[in-house]
Amino acid sequence: MAVSVPSGSLEHVLRIREWTPIEPGDVEVNYYAAGVGLVLEVEGDDRLELVSVTTD
Repeated sequence: MAVSVPSGSLEHVLRIREWTPIEPGDVEVNYYAAGVGLVLEVEGDDRLELVSVTTD
């Protein structure tokens, strides 16, 4: 799976879908890239995207 965010396109990301039976319509989907971490979080119409990466 691949995702595109302002910092670039990332391949082979892990997709995690989080929800609770208490609020079944409230679903959050997070995307993680190896060596980077969380790159995208989607909850309803809201998106949090990685905008830059700094390496040493």
